[in-house]
Amino acid sequence: MNILFLGKPVTKSGKARLEELENQIIGNGHSISENNGSIKNIIAILCARLTNMNTIHVHSFMAAFWVTVLHLTLPQNIITIWTLDSIPELSSSVKKLIFKQYITIISSCFDKICVPTRTLQYRLLAEFGITSFYIPDGYTEPILYDIQPREYGLRNNQYGVILSQSFDAIQQIAQAYVTTKSKKKLVVFSQHPSPQFKKLIKEYPFITPISLPLTSRGAQSLVRCSGFIIMYDPNLSPLLLQAMDTNRVIIATTNPLHEEILGTTGFYFQKDDNTHLGELLLKATKDTLLPKYGPSIRAKHHFTWEKTVLEYEQLYTRKVAKLVPFDSLIAKQAVV
Repeated sequence: MNILFLGKPVTKSGKARLEELENQIIGNGHSISENNGSIKNIIAILCARLTNMNTIHVHSFMAAFWVTVLHLTLPQNIITIWTLDSIPELSSSVKKLIFKQYITIISSCFDKICVPTRTLQYRLLAEFGITSFYIPDGYTEPILYDIQPREYGLRNNQYGVILSQSFDAIQQIAQAYVTTKSKKKLVVFSQHPSPQFKKLIKEYPFITPISLPLTSRGAQSLVRCSGFIIMYDPNLSPLLLQAMDTNRVIIATTNPLHEEILGTTGFYFQKDDNTHLGELLLKATKDTLLPKYGPSIRAKHHFTWEKTVLEYEQLYTRKVAKLVPFDSLIAKQAVV
């Protein structure tokens, strides 16, 4: 099978995905041709018929644009796939309307749209009416050693981390945490604290804001070295996998994405149930809350690059594929 890769992902996980796809797909006996840059993309698309390409896999917005412009030149039986890593946040209603028209036209020229997160899959469907395949990226262990918490004035395993950027969520967690009477700090990643947030810190001194980007090595290290994690926002799942890898105690909202990633390794609470949240936090601060089985095992063996590549390889061979859950490879293989 001849596969044409167009465009280059901009995210760290996207780059890792591209590298894993290249290595494993070639190892499985397929041929890959990779092109970056508009001119090279245009030439590759126009020559797809001559080079006997079976599949085109696009990894960027610009490459997707050129496939749309030139899709009439492509062979009728060629399979086109676009992996979308993100959707821009647009404040203007006019810009949103223009972008909706733009992405709707582009997506209609592809056989399959793939996304690495459930959050992105939901946004595509809810905001643009676009159906997509959810194929999570494999978990990649950090190459560098963790930065020790003492660099941020904290002690290893003696603090918790709130994974949320919502003021209301942080306030709710703080109110529940007060009932534990614990002296352990709760870390919040906040680069530009608002006056409202500063007032909250004064009211709850155990909240410790640390100015670090969520994608930074420092934030990753603090999550990995913490005593427990409170997971509120589903869009922070990459940090959730880091917490799982080091067997942290994870308290999470009953969100479908959290349940899908954590399985039975986490402890769940309803967003409006502060009493139950307080009980879980009390056990976490006293180190009596232990995972039902190793979260690290799930992080490393459930979210693997081998599974991710196999999912894509299945899509490469079918013009039409059935949407099935990530865990249901057998069901997908049964669809011809």
